[in-house]
Amino acid sequence: MASFFFEIMNNLQRILQIIVSCLFLQLLNAQNPQKVDSLEFSLKLTEDTKDKIETLLNLSNELKNNDPAKALEYANNANN
Repeated sequence: MASFFFEIMNNLQRILQIIVSCLFLQLLNAQNPQKVDSLEFSLKLTEDTKDKIETLLNLSNELKNNDPAKALEYANNANN
């Protein structure tokens, strides 16, 4: 009976570790909405071509995990 209890506890501990790991990875991939807003605002204000390209690439990098379509759009705009 005791070994059965310990086996269940070990399985629960493994499941909890997996859940915590997944949550941690999600936090690492989360975009910073304030940073995106700031970069988009900066993009509207800047007139220098080099600065625009750099801002477009930064936006693309910031959005690549959560909005890949938008990230690709920004990257393509930087290329043109």
